[in-house]
Amino acid sequence: MLTEEWATYLRYVRRLDFFETPDYDYLHKLFMDVMERNSWTCDWNFDWTEKHLVRLGFLLLLFNLFCDLFASVGIVMLVSSVNW
Repeated sequence: MLTEEWATYLRYVRRLDFFETPDYDYLHKLFMDVMERNSWTCDWNFDWTEKHLVRLGFLLLLFNLFCDLFASVGIVMLVSSVNW
């Protein structure tokens, strides 16, 4: 079930013109009021934050392992020669 704040939010953003800047303070207050009314706190640690960082760390570790492996057998990685 949608709260009244969600309905207000959706009505507000649907009425925005493409080039119109949203009133971010107003939108933020909509949801902060819900949190306050329900005595919720926000630690800014979202469900996906830690999982994303762990996955990124794992991919970087794999990339480094493959770079080391290829270097040990004499294969030069093209990525390492690109100037980012």
